[in-house]
Amino acid sequence: MLIQKIAGVSLPAALRRFTYAQQAGVTTLVTSGAYIADLASTDPYNRLHRHQRLPDIAAALPGARLLSLPSARHRTLAVLAV
Repeated sequence: MLIQKIAGVSLPAALRRFTYAQQAGVTTLVTSGAYIADLASTDPYNRLHRHQRLPDIAAALPGARLLSLPSARHRTLAVLAV
């Protein structure tokens, strides 16, 4: 979120910048309701894909750091590190 504000870019662009700047395998994603709306990954074993359904993101990704984004579309930001 800070990268987005400083760089003046969209949230998907900020997530890609964050993800691709990491040394280790990282996956970042934004959900819209129960679906993955956007995804960036440097993890070669990532099994997630855009538009995938995740009814319960906390149960599906137990190791992820989750942040609920304030919006009318029930969006969640998730970061997974290898």
